[in-house]
Amino acid sequence: NGPKFQQFVLNAVEWLTPDPESWVGIKTLNFLGGLLKRAGYRVKIVPSYNGSVGVFCCDAYDDEQAEELVEFVRRGGGLLIAGQHDFQLRHIYPW
Repeated sequence: NGPKFQQFVLNAVEWLTPDPESWVGIKTLNFLGGLLKRAGYRVKIVPSYNGSVGVFCCDAYDDEQAEELVEFVRRGGGLLIAGQHDFQLRHIYPW
């Protein structure tokens, strides 16, 4: 979570935010809450997308709400999905 990566994330959330007063909902990305609060964003934990935020941040490891999230983005909401490229490999090959 170096400074360049943090700035990248802040730039992405700024671009995704439909309105400066919008809430940013975070599902499980722990470091993200503090980073966004320090940058002045209104942040709240939402275990699943519920329509109460302008930007929803989640991990890439389930597709439980895929249809709702597609509709959210179609209506102008911002969606940030994050994951590690080696996540599946670490579970298949735990070296």
